[in-house]
Amino acid sequence: MPRTRTPVRRILRRQRTRLNRLLRLPPEPTTRLGREPRVPDPLPGFALWGLTCTFMEADVIGATVANLFAQGCDRVLFIDNDSPDDTVDVAVAAGAELVGTFSSDEFSEFARVERTNALMAELSREAAESSVWWLHVDADELPHGSMGRTVREQLSQLDRRYRIVGADFWNHYPTPGADPAYVPGHHPLDDQPLVEHEPFSYCWARHYKHPLVRIDAGVPPIRLLPGAHVPERYGGRRLLEPREGIVVHHLQFRGEAQTRARMEVIAGRLVRPEPIAERIRHADAIYRGDWAAAPLYRGRFGNRGVRPEPWPFPDDVRRWDTGEASPIDQSR
Repeated sequence: MPRTRTPVRRILRRQRTRLNRLLRLPPEPTTRLGREPRVPDPLPGFALWGLTCTFMEADVIGATVANLFAQGCDRVLFIDNDSPDDTVDVAVAAGAELVGTFSSDEFSEFARVERTNALMAELSREAAESSVWWLHVDADELPHGSMGRTVREQLSQLDRRYRIVGADFWNHYPTPGADPAYVPGHHPLDDQPLVEHEPFSYCWARHYKHPLVRIDAGVPPIRLLPGAHVPERYGGRRLLEPREGIVVHHLQFRGEAQTRARMEVIAGRLVRPEPIAERIRHADAIYRGDWAAAPLYRGRFGNRGVRPEPWPFPDDVRRWDTGEASPIDQSR
């Protein structure tokens, strides 16, 4: 049987992807930067709905929901993947609406994003407003607007031609020797003031994810790709996005016992065990405070450990417990 030759275009695409990873450049962005107008033309009104999918998130979901409401969300909706703890009860008590449940023997990010894409499209058609901004977050992600604003305030000043907004990501790390590593209900900065800016990006504005999507009545909805890193091309074209995004605090390392228990359950649901095994080794080093031994991130010329530093913008966080931008005590 004759051997099929790999097309030159595919070979070049693979080489470009490898080079982009090495240099930390975005891999074939599906968005493009818009030229900022001198006088923005914002929408006169819109709905802002938060959306997340949960699995064993009882220790953080209360803070996540409270933060979404503080950022101006009219509703906070969630889908639960048959959590064995009291995630659903905590989320509902915080004011979130359970809009779906499902069980799965295997974890699939593709299936998860398909559920959320379908839900956003369906509920947007039923909305009283002609435009719905969806703030799509993981249960351990706490967003806020830039420059001390809420997300709603930032969107209310955004030119109407933008239908997608990216986010700068900041990963939080436990303070070495602190016990507990995180107290449920707190903002991440209270217990984990050490952060590192996410080194990867998926667009030329250096955003790691694009969690804000606007769905308008009468036009096809925008769809997110797995991980909410980028949207699908819209009608074969790249979507416009503003250079200024929102900010997301990523709280993946909470109480050590609960975090490890969750990772063990997830490990049993993965088709390929290699990624979770690497993350477990990463978590071992993080909880020891051995930053150099946690080489999960790729630098320009190879893997490197994390390099956490104190949060650099203490006056740029709108807290749900105060309602105002408040400085954080960096001496904790």
